Amino acid sequence: MTTWDLSRINILIWRNIMHQFRNRTITNEVVTLDYVEFQNCKLTDCQIQYGGGPFAMTKSSLLGCTFHFVGPAKKTVELLNRLGILKIDPDNWRMRPIADEHDG
Repeated sequence: MTTWDLSRINILIWRNIMHQFRNRTITNEVVTLDYVEFQNCKLTDCQIQYGGGPFAMTKSSLLGCTFHFVGPAKKTVELLNRLGILKIDPDNWRMRPIADEHDG
């Protein structure tokens, strides 16, 4: 009987359909995270939309961005707010500056 590593297969599948940005600086743009991979990118003062799909960020930073959660991601944020785990507005959440933990 063959054993399949489904997590690895899923990663290979979504990596093949992901849009990739490399070595980019993106400022004051509307950016959708779902199915996007960022490598060595800097997003500044962007409106980030996230619906719950896969995404990847490697050696990238988000500075002064505002998040707009939609679809399943918005429902998850609403649930976490009701449970008292989060206290954010899913329609307009401004983040504090952070950088990828792999940045040197």
